[in-house]
Amino acid sequence: MSGDWAMKYIDTHKQRQQEQKNRQRRADLAATGAPSVFQKITDRIRLDIQTFHNAGALLDLKVIEETPEGEFRVVWSVNSWVAALDLKLNIVLIQYEQALGKEARSLDFKRGTLRICSDLDGIMKVYRNGDKNGNAFVDETEISEFLLQPLLDHIDG
Repeated sequence: MSGDWAMKYIDTHKQRQQEQKNRQRRADLAATGAPSVFQKITDRIRLDIQTFHNAGALLDLKVIEETPEGEFRVVWSVNSWVAALDLKLNIVLIQYEQALGKEARSLDFKRGTLRICSDLDGIMKVYRNGDKNGNAFVDETEISEFLLQPLLDHIDG
């Protein structure tokens, strides 16, 4: 019986090693899949903006197509009012910045981060970074709404 503690330790050690391997595998899958997830999100934002345009609404809301790889920009500017959304992919983080205001020199900025995660099967999910509840976004549509809604509220306000 005196060897029981050693067997428990060995089991715990093996379990910790497996957990570390699983964490690394999930991190690798997330990093590999992140560009595709970022592309799906930006495609969804483009589609939503096109939907507005097709309905004759928000025609001044534009996607800036000439951005570096891993970046995305939406702007709206009418008279001296400005609204902009900038996204940047940094490995598994999507950093966003919403700039809202009247005149470029007096903008209010809201910044945040979304985190792209993967399970061991390679199923990707996006979370608000720091979300203590672990609530993932359902899909790209929900992420598009989350990112664009403050701009739309500013435009309509």
